Parts: sequence; C-alpha cells; structure tokens
Amino acid sequence: MGLEKKNRVVVVFSQKKKLENGKIRPMKIESRVRHNIRSAQLLYEQALDANVDHGCVDLSLHSLGASPHLIDLTSPIDSSAQRLLELVCRNGFTPSWMIGIGPRLCGEQIEEILESKRSDLQVPLKGKLAGFLGIEHYEAGPISSHVFSIIPRQHLPRDLRRQLTRQKAYAVFDTNGLGASIITTDDLARYADNVIERGGTFDIVQLRK
Repeated sequence: MGLEKKNRVVVVFSQKKKLENGKIRPMKIESRVRHNIRSAQLLYEQALDANVDHGCVDLSLHSLGASPHLIDLTSPIDSSAQRLLELVCRNGFTPSWMIGIGPRLCGEQIEEILESKRSDLQVPLKGKLAGFLGIEHYEAGPISSHVFSIIPRQHLPRDLRRQLTRQKAYAVFDTNGLGASIITTDDLARYADNVIERGGTFDIVQLRK
C-alpha cells in the first residue's frame, strides 16, 4: 500500500552543472537534494519500465544521497531490521533516533517529530541531517515491511520549502506511490493509523551523514 497523498503531485527536480574557472562548483545542498531525488526517480521509472522488482530501501536511501553504485534493483524487497541497518551503514548514514508512531497522532505531532521540536529530540548529534525513513512492519502477511524516505524541508529550494511549510507537508520518495511526491502531515498521521489498524507498526528514523 502506498501513501495516501492529498496532492498527488510529482516533484520534478533538475540539475545544471555550474562551471567556475573550468571546474565544476561543489553542489549546494539544495542542488544535491534535487539531483538525488531526480536520480532516484529515474531509477524507479527504469525499474517499472523493465518490469523488475525495485528495492524500496535502496531507492529511499538513494533519494537521500546514497551512491547509485550500491543500488540493486533486482534484489528482493526486504526491509528487515538487519538488512536496513546494513544498507544504512554501508551508504555512510548513521541512524540518530527512531520513534514509534502510536495511534491517533495528529499532523502537528508528526511535524514536531520531523522538525525535532520535542524536548527529547533536542540533543547534540554528530553529522549533518540527511533525512528520514518511514518504516512500516508486519509480523504476518504477504509483505512484511515497506520503507519510504522523507526529505527535510530545509534541504529543498526556498520556494518549495515555503510552499510545504504553508501546506504542512513534506516531499517524500515512495516506491509504492509515484516515487517523488508530496504528502501532508495529517495524511502521514492517517497513514500510520492505517498501518496500525492492519496489525503493523510504523516508525520514523532520522538519518545523519
């Protein structure tokens, strides 16, 4: 099951190389994020066109900056805790915290988590914020787990950042949906409720690099 998005809008990102004294300038963070999401979207669409399984973990991490050379589109969709930790660490990410989302949380509470407004999240952390993973897990059923990424607003271009702040929304990358798209915090809360009602658990993990 994919995210139930209020606005099913594909977020289109482009990247232009800028030259300075004949050399490529280091990408600003907004440019890197645009590049990462666009690259993940292309890989996702190629997998769909080729009718091959796509790894939700791999592509979610790629949208946050993982190397495309470590992506295996033909690997089974396996987001077990052990494999997830292996992929996270192999790609240079460090999980800084994981919070289990309980039932009947509101969108405002989800935003407090993603913006680290809760007092228990306001602690010194090593590395720079890379993004978040939303992880749903089921003890039984045809699909045991699913993973998607949530892009920090502050990593996005200013106009889009302002738009998402007004809408109380975030850019996400979800292989069960459209790939790159937008979801409100209220819809994220409802999504977590839906997972819990079906006997699963839903966690949000912060990743740093």
